[in-house]
Amino acid sequence: MSVGRCRECGRELHASRAAFCETACRRAFNNRKASRGAQLYDLIMALRLDRNAAAEAGVFFLICRMIKKFANEDALAGRCSWDAPFLVRARNSHLAATVVGINVAGAKGVRDAR
Repeated sequence: MSVGRCRECGRELHASRAAFCETACRRAFNNRKASRGAQLYDLIMALRLDRNAAAEAGVFFLICRMIKKFANEDALAGRCSWDAPFLVRARNSHLAATVVGINVAGAKGVRDAR
């Protein structure tokens, strides 16, 4: 009984918690994601931290072109190599956290100013 498909090659999976059929598929998938992330890293950093230069260089357009290329590669291979935003957020819940106050209890050098 098939439970799902390998995220890399599309073969049927029989284990309920498995995402890949074998180690080679897991490595290929993760290596591709790392390579794509490395290609996008500088553009995204410029987009966030040097907005004028990013706008001048057309960074948003470049990112969209890269992503389209990645999507075409995935479509040809019959796979989806990205996770839904709610999954990414769930793995990185600290990024969505809001600081509501600062707790200085027990901090050295902090004294009550009464």
